Amino acid sequence: QLLPVVLQALLSQSFRLLALQLLHAFLCLGPWAVDQVLRVGIFQYLAKLLHSAVPELRTTLLHVWAVPRCERRLFTPAAVNRLLGRGRR
Repeated sequence: QLLPVVLQALLSQSFRLLALQLLHAFLCLGPWAVDQVLRVGIFQYLAKLLHSAVPELRTTLLHVWAVPRCERRLFTPAAVNRLLGRGRR
């Protein structure tokens, strides 16, 4: 029920890093949490954040990607390459 609030916080530049950290903690709760994130639609916004030049955001996005099942469900191979700095920006 609180995932839409996290999504709203992701839209605010001043709360973005904290919202990503909260999202990472939520995803660590298990596979059901990954499914909930997919249902709410946060994935599309995370994909857009991959283009961010802010190093802290990229580091936190890497932590999100490292959560089991997230690497397959939330990020495409092209998105992972951008996250790791191997793709176009």
